[in-house]
Amino acid sequence: MKHLLILGPDPTGRGGAARSLARVQTALQQAGTVTTICHHDDRLFPDEVHHSTGRWRFGGRSDHDHTVDRALQAIDQLQPDAVVGWYASLGGFCAVAAARQRALPVTVCLRGNDIDRDFFDPQRHALVRYAVEKADAIIAVSSEMAAKTRALLGRPVQFVPNSVRRDTFYPDDDAGRALRAALGIGEKERVLGVFGELKPKRGLDRLARLDLSRWTVLVVGHLRPGMERLLPPGARHVPTLTDDNRLRGAYNALDVLGQPSVHDGMPNVVLEAMACGRAVVATPVGGMPDLIEDGVSGRLCGSDADWQTALDQLPDTRLGQAALAVPSSPAEEAAALLRAIAQ
Repeated sequence: MKHLLILGPDPTGRGGAARSLARVQTALQQAGTVTTICHHDDRLFPDEVHHSTGRWRFGGRSDHDHTVDRALQAIDQLQPDAVVGWYASLGGFCAVAAARQRALPVTVCLRGNDIDRDFFDPQRHALVRYAVEKADAIIAVSSEMAAKTRALLGRPVQFVPNSVRRDTFYPDDDAGRALRAALGIGEKERVLGVFGELKPKRGLDRLARLDLSRWTVLVVGHLRPGMERLLPPGARHVPTLTDDNRLRGAYNALDVLGQPSVHDGMPNVVLEAMACGRAVVATPVGGMPDLIEDGVSGRLCGSDADWQTALDQLPDTRLGQAALAVPSSPAEEAAALLRAIAQ
């Protein structure tokens, strides 16, 4: 594979899909595959298109018909060997619509809410269905999502897990102590972290029902409107950390990362925490069972009682040590993506 065109989010964004796409693009390029990401940029004028190494940015509307038109323009100029759509109802739909018009092979990468939410939304259902049914290959970010897609849409789906950059996220006690000191958290305090964009599906209401009196709760990330009322009493809130070095310090300041999601894909925050040697307590949804063996590399807890018992027994450094070996590398993720495209 010499050249891939990927339709997806702006890879410089801070959302999970954007960060995963940027990571994969870098790994693909390092493996010798020229990779261009086609995405909308609201900083550009309506008729403006910027093509630079690795990116094809366009202004104007961000709706599907305009995105397909711009994708066709990119295909005609760049002549890629294949097209990939990141997230079924957005990049996936547009990638399939454009690739089909140019007789190019096309792969759709399912990321999370596209199947968990958009498939059941009357306004987005047709987009998801078209993307999945008309793609040549489908990739899902968790075994659960692959099975759900096969059951709902009857298509073969390959599981390709998210990865983590180990040159960025790794055990770093000095960075953890520095972050604790900056926040006024004592070295002997037990710290439970909740990281990422905090929205209803993250299940913060579960934490509000638990007895966390022995924990200092550190919340790092953007709070959606109304979510602040679900934070445990006394929780420390730090807005989104845009510097990866500070983010690594925040992970290393934790004893435990909590991921009480109602549904999920394979979140970067869990992979990054594991790569930093942190124990993770999570609900057994999405990609959590793919990453965590309960009682060995973390804890999987379905009920409030299970969560309370697990947190009462933690911290346990053995779980964090076992977690270190779990996440795959970006090179492995990129190789799996290329294998799926080639089949």
